[in-house]
Amino acid sequence: MRFWQLFSIARDQPELLRGVALQRFEWARYAANAAEIHSIIDRQDRQILDEVVDADFSRAVLTQVKKPLYLGGGCLRSRRLQYEIEISVLEAVLRFGGEAVEDAFEKGSTPI
Repeated sequence: MRFWQLFSIARDQPELLRGVALQRFEWARYAANAAEIHSIIDRQDRQILDEVVDADFSRAVLTQVKKPLYLGGGCLRSRRLQYEIEISVLEAVLRFGGEAVEDAFEKGSTPI
């Protein structure tokens, strides 16, 4: 998963990435990047935004994202309609990838 995708998925919890990154020395650069994320986005620093983040770091962040996703009708959705089943963000990323999850939050739904 890329840094920008992880930030986008956790955007409703702005301190989450930085807080998780401070838990381990090897994640220190993610804490620094999270603290400067708005500047990084403004200048479109692709080296940082497109960096593939450590799998353990992304998992640690995703387990703490507090918003669910819904699965049904061949789509992953950010809102429940009628018969969808609720799944965690971590499960959705493991099953469908970061891009699909980010699309579901950004667009409301994405085909899977």
